[in-house]
Amino acid sequence: MSKDEEIRAIRVIPFSGKTEDFNMWKMKFLSRAKNRGFKDVLTGTTTIPKESETLDENNANDKPMIQA
Repeated sequence: MSKDEEIRAIRVIPFSGKTEDFNMWKMKFLSRAKNRGFKDVLTGTTTIPKESETLDENNANDKPMIQA
């Protein structure tokens, strides 16, 4: 394995299932999603393009959809 390769572990934020723990879990989960760049997709503010859509990397209108 070279220095350029990055190893990422999958870490799960555990949820106890208790109503009083939900808000803290939600804040942690959304914070991690924001750091990794997919919070807007989870909250529904950014829509993901359909698999059948064809997007052009050179078109400025398609760049946000490619990012999503």
